[in-house]
Amino acid sequence: MMKLSFKIFILVLILNIDLLAKNSRLSLELSRANQIDRVVKRVNSISDFINLFIMETGRIPNNINELRLQYPHMIISNGYNGTITFTISNNIISFVGVATNLSVLSNQLYRNNANLHPMAEILPNLNMNIPLDTKAIQFLGKVNAIESLDTANTVFIGSVEPTDPITLNPLWCNVQSTDEGNIWYRPDFSGSFIASFCDFSGPTHQWTPITNELNIAVVRNDKAALDLINPPRGTVGYSKENGGSTKWHEYVFDGSTWQEVQ
Repeated sequence: MMKLSFKIFILVLILNIDLLAKNSRLSLELSRANQIDRVVKRVNSISDFINLFIMETGRIPNNINELRLQYPHMIISNGYNGTITFTISNNIISFVGVATNLSVLSNQLYRNNANLHPMAEILPNLNMNIPLDTKAIQFLGKVNAIESLDTANTVFIGSVEPTDPITLNPLWCNVQSTDEGNIWYRPDFSGSFIASFCDFSGPTHQWTPITNELNIAVVRNDKAALDLINPPRGTVGYSKENGGSTKWHEYVFDGSTWQEVQ
């Protein structure tokens, strides 16, 4: 009888140990799954901030540190057993350090995670590719178009107002004549720009708004005012004749002067 009781005791002990081991493995896998969920969501968040950076500045961030400087306390780069970094080429964000050393089950949880970006591609080495948003790609196309037409190097593009290097006054454009008439395209977050020109007509040499859309023509009251502006080549402008005339004329900027359309 004692032998039977001892055998039952040993059997119960073995079953409990096995159940405890299974519960421990299950808890471990659940913990890994939760961690993978958090990491995938972090990658999505970094992707969102990259697209926001482009819409705000008109350029691609160089690295995750620059992104973190732009949006302090919003970028978490802790991956699964690594640190998340990225590079961008051909409108594709390539994330490195998202996940490494995954178990077989964790690998499947990562590749089939419900929180993955719908356009995400997980590579064999566990790195992840996500394309830029369509709006960001289109906006970069506008920026490239402006820069390709800026043959005289008279255009600034960015969210930070170009500051006069002499007075350091953030409200003034360069008091040196080299910037007179130059254009500043400030991204408006919606995929277009608020355009201003370096206006020397007053004592403060301020950035004066001229349009809030890239494809809207520049309109000035007279030709003299139009001549103050040096936009990208091909920009269309309208002005009245000098001397108070009510007749309007159409012009196209050829890269150096406004040429009247006959």
